[in-house]
Amino acid sequence: MSNQKASFKTGKELQEIILQEKTRGAPDLEIGQKYGVTFRYIEKLKIWGYILFTAIKYG
Repeated sequence: MSNQKASFKTGKELQEIILQEKTRGAPDLEIGQKYGVTFRYIEKLKIWGYILFTAIKYG
């Protein structure tokens, strides 16, 4: 695995990529190393993603 961190123009772009990786089943450790984020950051994104999904679905 490469030690280079991916760079993004916006935080939103990074969030979308991380959620896509989680949807594909990538482990948190791999995502953290690949994108330079913490486990806590990934957990927070998953929680917000779930909240938004629920709000849209049951709106």
